[in-house]
Amino acid sequence: MSLREFLALGTGSQVPTRQRNHNGYFLRWDDEGFLFDPGEGTQRQMAFGDLPASAVHRIFITHFHGDHCLGLAGIIQRLSLDRVAHPVFVHYPASGQVYFDRLRHASIYHPAVELVPAPIEVPDDGLAVIAETPAYTVMAHALDHGVPTLGYRLVERDGRRFLPDRLAALGVRGPAVKSLGDNGFVRVGDRDVTLDEVSVARPGSRVAFVMDTRRCDGALRLAEDADLLEFGAQSLSAASTEVPIIASVLDRFMQQRLLAHALASHPFFSVFDPDQRHALAARFSPLTLAPGDALVREGSTETGIVLILAGEVDVTRLRDGATVHEGVIRNWWRQGMMGSALAHYHGIKAFSETDQTEDLRAISVPTLVLHGEDDQIVPIDASGRKSVTLLRNGTLKTYPGLPHGMLTTHAETLNADLLAFVKA
Repeated sequence: MSLREFLALGTGSQVPTRQRNHNGYFLRWDDEGFLFDPGEGTQRQMAFGDLPASAVHRIFITHFHGDHCLGLAGIIQRLSLDRVAHPVFVHYPASGQVYFDRLRHASIYHPAVELVPAPIEVPDDGLAVIAETPAYTVMAHALDHGVPTLGYRLVERDGRRFLPDRLAALGVRGPAVKSLGDNGFVRVGDRDVTLDEVSVARPGSRVAFVMDTRRCDGALRLAEDADLLEFGAQSLSAASTEVPIIASVLDRFMQQRLLAHALASHPFFSVFDPDQRHALAARFSPLTLAPGDALVREGSTETGIVLILAGEVDVTRLRDGATVHEGVIRNWWRQGMMGSALAHYHGIKAFSETDQTEDLRAISVPTLVLHGEDDQIVPIDASGRKSVTLLRNGTLKTYPGLPHGMLTTHAETLNADLLAFVKA
């Protein structure tokens, strides 16, 4: 089974904040790990993410602005300190060789890892292959950022997906399945079973990493048909020339699984003009919308995910007069970062689409339903008030003016009512 995991170690821009580190992104790809743009503090962020130095096999630098590379010196020295046994390749724009050399030899240390510098020179209008293995190909394309900047694209080799019912029907099981995958056929009884009989083609995954770019063909070519896109845009504003590239990427690839973050002090969708916002809203129906750092939406016609990490709370999305608790927002973000984006997506999909009517009818023990009447996420009429009618022995207690997160914002009130119900 393939193991794929994306971890945002930092999404800050030039100036890190108390909540957001300089850039730093880690992609776990089966048995290998890829570290992108290690900004200052990345080594410590890896500790928070339970990532040992030995997890890194390739390092990719998009450009040599400090917030995208100052952590490289510490990472290189940590690789040696931990005596990482495998080679570590470092990919970066060849024009920045002098900066790479300075970071590699920033201070005294004992080199003890096989570090393989891999400077890249690519044509302005070409997608160049920069690394190939039996499992994947890595390509790079020039972007438009004022300084030499590269975007990266990782393409998995196409494979096959076994069909369990066909394997069972033809008696292929256990070690024979691996032999069939390795050799293309396996002997079962008096006949050969071929791979084509028990499997279908599985297109390889595609991941794109595009940072700090103006509108350019390179960004679109890197992102084309991507299953996962890490996209960063700086200094967004209503008049920003960066906005069209984001709109183009979202419009063209929103029906693919898409991961993007906005390195901005503005709520992401506020940078679009009204027509753009309307067009995007028409293509996406919200699954979860919280007044914090994450926005998850599913395409209304095709499967797709957009996860946007914005720098500030979008207060325009809150009810008038709502109180914003910064600590609660940050704690919610912390909880979200402890799980994988895929797990969160499937969790949201399950609780928003699963019909639990029969489950509720089957509950016979006394059940207390608590719901805030000012819940902006799960409306009380569509949830709490309907749920209690399905329970055999249900009690509904509502709270005027309390929000969706009342268990956090009004814990003392809720705890007292829960305790009273248990004791009754």
